[in-house]
Amino acid sequence: MKIKFDHSFNKKVDKLKSKLVSNKLIKVIEQCEKAKSINEIPNIKKMVSYKSFYRIKISDFRIGIELIDYDTLLFITIAHRKDIYSKFP
Repeated sequence: MKIKFDHSFNKKVDKLKSKLVSNKLIKVIEQCEKAKSINEIPNIKKMVSYKSFYRIKISDFRIGIELIDYDTLLFITIAHRKDIYSKFP
């Protein structure tokens, strides 16, 4: 799949302090690039009541993703699990 990053996502990644989360984020991005469809990505769940929004779980953090085309993912945000659902989508 093709991967795109929103400007706000890049800013939030730069602010991450945890090396563990940063390393897991790299692995998730690699898995998304290798996947041929959205169903092949581990730990991804569709957001209820939204057609094209998904989230991926990384320990206590969540990545907010939008499926733009059938083969393009836009990484929108990353935040702690207590904050993500008030800001995304």
